[in-house]
Amino acid sequence: MPDGKFGVRVGKFLPFSVYDYFSLKNPKASFNDFSFSLTPAIAWTTWGRGITAYVKPTKQTYINFGIHDTNSGPQRCIETFFKEREYFTVVDAGYNSRFSFGNGNIHAMFWHTDAREKAGTPKGRGVTIAGEQQIGFILPFLRYAYQDG
Repeated sequence: MPDGKFGVRVGKFLPFSVYDYFSLKNPKASFNDFSFSLTPAIAWTTWGRGITAYVKPTKQTYINFGIHDTNSGPQRCIETFFKEREYFTVVDAGYNSRFSFGNGNIHAMFWHTDAREKAGTPKGRGVTIAGEQQIGFILPFLRYAYQDG
């Protein structure tokens, strides 16, 4: 890969802190609320075990993908990842623009979550498409999310 970069993260973390990123995601530092930062149409899993990998084929493009235990949590051990095998999987691909008037990003995230037998929740899947482009001190953005399940 030209200018290629690759990274892997394994452990306990919040998936929404890794995927579907945009400049105004932190509601404590920007004007947005959790409906923008967490995208309620995504069936995020909680703080738990997961694996994510990041590939950057060019300076401006990236693909981030992962698998996360939907039954994990801060106090749960890694056993549920291998025994219950109910996962949240995700692929997030994007393009980072760099112009003289500002930076931007456009990305699409596709996700799937398995049905959770003990929790009684159905399987789900969806897509999120987002774009932003800084123009001086202004940052217009568009976000769209769809879920099925």
